[in-house]
Amino acid sequence: DIVVFYRYSIDAEPNICQQMVVRGVLKEFLPNGKILVQLRASQSNPKVLKNEKGFAWAMEHDFLESSQSVLYSVLYSILEANEERRSLLLTKRLPEVDLSCSLIGNYDKKGEIYYNSLVRKAIQAKDYFLLVGPPGTGKTSRGLMYILQEQLLQSDLPILLTAYTNRAVDEICDKLVAYNQANLDSPIEFLRLGSRSATDNFYASYFLAQKVEDNCKTKAEVIDLLKKTRVFVGTTSSVLANLRLTKLLHFSMAIVDEASQLIEPQMVGLFCAKDGEGNNAIDKFVLIGDYKQLPAVVLQTEKQSAVTDLL
Repeated sequence: DIVVFYRYSIDAEPNICQQMVVRGVLKEFLPNGKILVQLRASQSNPKVLKNEKGFAWAMEHDFLESSQSVLYSVLYSILEANEERRSLLLTKRLPEVDLSCSLIGNYDKKGEIYYNSLVRKAIQAKDYFLLVGPPGTGKTSRGLMYILQEQLLQSDLPILLTAYTNRAVDEICDKLVAYNQANLDSPIEFLRLGSRSATDNFYASYFLAQKVEDNCKTKAEVIDLLKKTRVFVGTTSSVLANLRLTKLLHFSMAIVDEASQLIEPQMVGLFCAKDGEGNNAIDKFVLIGDYKQLPAVVLQTEKQSAVTDLL
């Protein structure tokens, strides 16, 4: 979580508007009761973080202005979207299905006899597929992973995996790493988008920035790295911040985990993104979640977000 913290007098109520604010990322709750925070900007003046008698520190949730402002900019993308995609989003046309598509892989494991049917339906959907189920039913560990594996067999184009929170994206990375460890002869190579400070150090080597730093010296090498990557993983805010990728790459599918946490502006930017030739940058979407489990994350009050229909 990203946070702000500031000093305040123990004799007064904390007031963020009256103090200098330091921004950081909450990394860990330590066993000794302390909290480990990584600063988002290094401080050269030790007085900024000096403890003073009679003062304590307050910590509050923070948010990235860039991630909020991009939601306004992507709303415009629906006006520029291709007609067939815009008609789909506005429910002016029905989603299409190609029943002639068949599976290449086999996902009916012992005790899990229904996954072939599930994956087949996801592959046959030409526009989007909804995977809905309560917690603990294997939506990510089975559904996401099996659909991903089949789509990699169906197409040579890259695939995008995304979710709202870094924690959900960490879980996706967990599943990919576990799969690779069990399938050393055919691993799923993936790159993670976003900031390395927002996740466990275990995943640092998978971040695009780290891969570029370790392996690329020229722009051509960076482009070659991107074109060779089959799977890209990141939070929706990270993906929206890197939409320029769609000008270079065309994605066969985007799988959105914990989709019930998202609000419309966070999705419409992906739905309406175009590639370098003006076509839909992502051919189809798989939305995974449980509408009864977690609501969309909205920072506004019910009164502020109310909509009055004037028609």
